[in-house]
Amino acid sequence: IEDLLESIIPYKKNYHHHKTWGDHNGAGHVRSFLIKTSQTFPFQNGSVILGTWQQIIFLELDEKRRSRTIYVQIIGE
Repeated sequence: IEDLLESIIPYKKNYHHHKTWGDHNGAGHVRSFLIKTSQTFPFQNGSVILGTWQQIIFLELDEKRRSRTIYVQIIGE
């Protein structure tokens, strides 16, 4: 996934965001536009329901690595 994103939205490109804010993370903003920043998963009997070949992954879309906080909200029964 990272190789695909780099081929279509490279970090090295000079994005308008860089001129406006000076933080050089324009690629991260464009990438997050294409990839959801939140997701809903069904649970049954306390376990997430995924297909045989499915898994949950996290992608860092910003060029600068940093600690992130993940929030989980369970709704329903």
